[in-house]
Amino acid sequence: MARKRMGFGDLYCTGCGKPAEKNSAVCPFCGMPYGKEKYAGKSAYGAGGLGWSDQVTNPCFKSHRRKNLVISLVLMIVFCIALYAGLTLSGQLDPVGGLPVFGGIMAIIWIIWIIWLIASFVSRKDWEGVVENKNTYTKIVRKGSSDDNDNTYTEDVYEIHFRKNDGRRKKLVSRRVSEWYDYLNIGEIVRYHGKNMDYYEKYDKRHDTVIPCASCGTKRDSRDTYCGRCGAVLLKGPSVQSAFANTSGTPSDVTVGPAFQTGGAVNSVPPYYQVPQAVKESVSFCPNCGAKNNGGKFCQSCGAKL
Repeated sequence: MARKRMGFGDLYCTGCGKPAEKNSAVCPFCGMPYGKEKYAGKSAYGAGGLGWSDQVTNPCFKSHRRKNLVISLVLMIVFCIALYAGLTLSGQLDPVGGLPVFGGIMAIIWIIWIIWLIASFVSRKDWEGVVENKNTYTKIVRKGSSDDNDNTYTEDVYEIHFRKNDGRRKKLVSRRVSEWYDYLNIGEIVRYHGKNMDYYEKYDKRHDTVIPCASCGTKRDSRDTYCGRCGAVLLKGPSVQSAFANTSGTPSDVTVGPAFQTGGAVNSVPPYYQVPQAVKESVSFCPNCGAKNNGGKFCQSCGAKL
């Protein structure tokens, strides 16, 4: 059967990570149905699991990183050839006499690209901590040095403030892109993975209906095991039977971190893992569907009374 190489929809099976078969309704390797009805009747709440993923060292992340490097190199070569052809055909560059000048410009571009590549692919140190605060604002950006309003534009800035387990602060700033700002909530325990990826993993993923892929960043259904766009395994915690972790019929709001050593005593919940009381009071979970709600008398997801 022919493999699906491009187009809309998933390119890989979300059950086993094998390339999806074209014109097939189910995966021939694991039997997982393709399409939106594969999880019919199964709730997404609780599927993300509780705890750190044991798939961080999976070779798929290193393979995906190498693939990105090859794609980036090919695009650079294509860009150089296209630029030379365009300047030559338009008469702006002498095909022979202009080569030294063009070569100098290309050398500068390649040096900048190599520096960016080293900065992007160098392994970053892993760390753990808690989301301490979030902030967003609109920034006015000016083009050039002119004060003319026609040369200005606005962009949204999203800031996430972390407090690491060693007490130091870390700030993540993103312009125009709010994926991490929307995904991470104040008080949540996170672990940053810097090797072969640039990813913030939650300790408690029980209440998440979507999980970002650590390789391509695509938002995936928390019931998936593999990313349907790149085939990488999703960083999910150990599975739990349900998002409802206590006997009262409501999801647990307890965020318990791994044990750690300090002052000669072992503590199950470090101070930097403690969820601020103000955050606990402002966050509730729907007893009907398990969705997280920030205030209000009715669930923002299913409309049930809180």
